[in-house]
Amino acid sequence: MKKHILVLLLMLVFLFFGVRELNKLDETVKMPFIENFREEKIDENLVLAEEFDQLVNSISTPVTLEEESLIIEAKEKYENLPLEAQEKVTTLEKLQDYKNQLQFLKDQQEALKVIEMINELDNNYDENAIKAAREAYENLTLQQKELVTNLFILQENELRITKMVTNTNLNIGDIVIFKGGNIYYGSESVYPANKKAESRCKVTHLSRNATHPYHIVSLDGKGVYGWVDTKDLEKE
Repeated sequence: MKKHILVLLLMLVFLFFGVRELNKLDETVKMPFIENFREEKIDENLVLAEEFDQLVNSISTPVTLEEESLIIEAKEKYENLPLEAQEKVTTLEKLQDYKNQLQFLKDQQEALKVIEMINELDNNYDENAIKAAREAYENLTLQQKELVTNLFILQENELRITKMVTNTNLNIGDIVIFKGGNIYYGSESVYPANKKAESRCKVTHLSRNATHPYHIVSLDGKGVYGWVDTKDLEKE
């Protein structure tokens, strides 16, 4: 009986050690497989990052508007990369610089449209053209406005048009500046009665459809008295 018990105990001992060794063998087989899987995943992210870097490096410099589609493609490609791949990218700062250059070119393009509109004003004091140029300027971004180099021309035209006299925008009693020029006895006179220098005047009579639509009188003692042309007047 004792021998049987001893044999059973020995068998149990052998079984215990056998199972333990099998477990060790199983772990030995599993670990390299897991490590290889991890290495393969890291390599995949590196490949994705390198593909992105190649795309960015393919963008021609200096940047022109023709590169816009490539820059947009690179931006979208980066946003769709896994986080692990994004961390391995080496050209992100370069892409940002290209985006900034592209935006500057687009801002220049928009500013140039307004610059051309302002240059076309050419001091002809076309109220509609002046308003259109102002509206176009106001629709620009702050960065684009800074690139408009001839804003002063628009401002001069706006100031001039606020002072400009037409056949319809003065009334009796309005104060005007006579800039100097011919004085006529009548609103339809062909020849001037005399010529006077600049004077601050008051409108005393109207004949809106006449050749010389406004009759004015000096307020500063400079002797202006008679009918004058609109081109020789400006609002005070």
